[in-house]
Amino acid sequence: MQEEQANPLEPRPRLHAKLQRSHRAIALLGLGALAMACAGVRYLSHTASRIADVRTPTVQACARATTGLNQSLSSLHTWLLLKDPIYLKEREEVWRVQIEPAIATLMQLATRWNDPKGLRQLELIEEQLNDLREVQWWITEAGSSEGSEPARLALVREIEPALARLIRATSSMIDMEQHLEANDGRKMLLVHLANMRQSLLQYHNKLSEFVGVGTPESLMELENARDDLHSHLSVLGSHASIFTVQQSQLHWFLQQEIDQLLAHAGIVTQRRSAADWNGAMDMLTVRCRPLATGIVTQLEALTREHAAVMRADVMRLNYMAQAILYACILEIGIMFLVANRLARRQSDQLTKPIAELVSATHDLAFGRPGMRLPIANDDELGELTRSFNEMKEVLEAAKIRQAQFRQTLEQKNRQLTAARDEASQAAEELTKSNKELDDFAYIASHDLKEPLRGIHNYANFLLEDYGDKLDEQGKHKLETLSRLCGRLEGFIESLLQYSRLGQTELGRQEVDLSEVIDGVVDSLQFSLDENGVAIEQNGRMPVTRCDRVRIGEVFHNLIVNAIKYNDKPDKRIELGVLTNDTGKTPDVYYVRDNGIGIPEKHHDSVFRIFKRLHGRNKYGGGNGAGLTIVRKIVEQHGGTIWLESEPGVGTTFFFTLEKGQHHDPANFQRCTTNSHS
Repeated sequence: MQEEQANPLEPRPRLHAKLQRSHRAIALLGLGALAMACAGVRYLSHTASRIADVRTPTVQACARATTGLNQSLSSLHTWLLLKDPIYLKEREEVWRVQIEPAIATLMQLATRWNDPKGLRQLELIEEQLNDLREVQWWITEAGSSEGSEPARLALVREIEPALARLIRATSSMIDMEQHLEANDGRKMLLVHLANMRQSLLQYHNKLSEFVGVGTPESLMELENARDDLHSHLSVLGSHASIFTVQQSQLHWFLQQEIDQLLAHAGIVTQRRSAADWNGAMDMLTVRCRPLATGIVTQLEALTREHAAVMRADVMRLNYMAQAILYACILEIGIMFLVANRLARRQSDQLTKPIAELVSATHDLAFGRPGMRLPIANDDELGELTRSFNEMKEVLEAAKIRQAQFRQTLEQKNRQLTAARDEASQAAEELTKSNKELDDFAYIASHDLKEPLRGIHNYANFLLEDYGDKLDEQGKHKLETLSRLCGRLEGFIESLLQYSRLGQTELGRQEVDLSEVIDGVVDSLQFSLDENGVAIEQNGRMPVTRCDRVRIGEVFHNLIVNAIKYNDKPDKRIELGVLTNDTGKTPDVYYVRDNGIGIPEKHHDSVFRIFKRLHGRNKYGGGNGAGLTIVRKIVEQHGGTIWLESEPGVGTTFFFTLEKGQHHDPANFQRCTTNSHS
C-alpha cells in the first residue's frame, strides 16, 4: 500500500497503450495532411516562380519598350521644332536606357516562353526596331541640313539682307532730314520716315513669326504688316516734292527694293505653306510614325498575350490554393472527430479536472468572476490548478492597473486631440497668409514693370531722337539708364519667383559664376562708386550647375550688406572660391569685407527674417530679409551657409552649392589672385 500511495500518477499499462494508439492515429492523419499540403505548396511555388521570373518581367519589358518608343518619337519631333540638341541626346538616351535593355530582356526571357511563334514575333520586332532606328537617324541627318526648311533658308539668305539694306536707306534719309532746316513739312516728313522704318521692322518680325509657326493667324498678321508697309511707302511718296536729290535717289531705291522684298516674301510664304515645308518632319510623319506604331501594336499584343497567360496561371494558383485549404480543413475535421471519439473513452478522472479548468479559464477570458478552483489531488493537475489560481490573482491585479492606465491614456488622447486641432487651425491660417503674400508679390511685380518699361523706352527714344544734341557723357548716362532699367526690370520679374522659394523647382544649368558676379557688380556700380568701395575677385570663378538668377541674388544681397555695414574710410570687398585638394568635398564660395563685423552671439540670428541688429534707419535701413533669402536659396541648392566675423575687423560669409560635409576653410586653398575693382 505504501508503494501504491507513493506513485499515484503512474499510468496503468492498458491506459498507457490506449493513449499511445490514439496519439499514433492522430499523428498519422496529421502527417497525411502535411504531405498533401507540401505537394500543393510545391506546385504553387513553381507556378508563382514562373509568374515572377517569366511572365511579369515580360510584361514589364514590353511596357518599357513601348514607353521608350513613344518618348523617342516625342523627343525627335520636339527637336525638329526647336532644334535644341538636348532632345537628340534625350532620344539616344531613351534607346540606350529603355528600348535596347527591354528588347535584350525579352530575348533572354523568350527561351522560357515555350512558344516558338512568340519567339519569331520577337525576332521580327527586333528587325523592325533596327529599321526604325535607321529611319530616325536619316531624319536627324535631314533635319540638320540647311535645305530641310526652304522657307527659313530663303528668309536668312534673301529677305533679311534686303531688309537690312532698306533700314539703312531709311535711316540715311532720317539723318539727312535732321540736318535740314525744320518746318512743318519737314517735321511731318521726319515722322513718316520714322514710321517707315518701324513698318519695315514690323514686317520682318511678322515674316519671321510666320516662318516659325505657320499658323493662319500669323499669315493674317503678315498680310496686315505688308499692307501697312505699302501704306507708309505711299504716304512717303506724297512728300516727294520736298525731297533733296539724295533723298529722291534713296526713295527710288526704297521702291525698287520693297517690290523685290515682297516678291521674295511671297515665295517664302508659299514654301512655308506647302505640305512638305519640312523634309525631316515629312519623313517623320510618313515613315517613322507608322513603323513605330506597328512595333508598339505588336508589343501591346505580346503584352496582352502574356498578361492573359499570367491571369490563367493566377486563377490556377487560386483554385489549387482553395483545394489545398479545403483538403486541410477536411483532414483537420477528421482528426477532430477521431480525437473526440478517443477522448470520450478516457477516464473521468482525467477529463473532469481538465473540464473544470477549461470552464474557469473561459470565465476568466471573458471577465466573469469565479471562485478559486479546489485542489483535489497533489499531482500535475493539482499543480496546474494551483498555478491557474495564482495566474488569476495576477490577472485581476493587472486588470485594475490596466483600467487606471486606460483612464490616463484617454486623458492624454483628449489633450493631444485639442493640440492637434490648434495646430491644424494655425496651419490653415499660415497657408492663407502665404497665399496673400504670393498675391501681393505678384501684383507688386506686375505694377512695377510698366513704369520701368516706360523709363526704358523713353531713354531709347531720347537716344534716337536727340542723340546728336547730347555730348558723349549725356549719351553714356542715357545708355547706362537704359541698361540699368532693363536689369531692374529683370529683377522685378524674378520677384515672384523669390516669394515662392521652396514651391518651385530650381532652373539648374551650367553657369559661369564670374559672369554672374560681373553682372551683379555692374548693377551695383553706382553704389560702389558713391560709397568708395573697392571690390576684388580672387581668381576666376568656376562653371557650376545652379540657378543663375537665384545665385545672382545671393551675391547681390551679400555685396549690398558688405557695402551698407562698413564704416571704414577704405572700404574693401573680396569675392573668391576655396577648393579642397582632395576634390571629395564641394567648393566653398566666400564674400569678405572689412566692415563693422557681427558679434558671435548674433551669428545665427542674422539669418532670421526681419531680424536687424541696428536701428531701422541706421546703416542704410532695410527690412532684414536679405540674408534669409540667401540662406533659403543656398539650402535649395543642397548647400550650407555660415559666417566668421570679428567686431570692428570685418565679416566673411561662406557657402556651398551642393551637398557635403561641413567645411573648414583652413583645409582649402585659394584660387590664383586676379583682382580687379
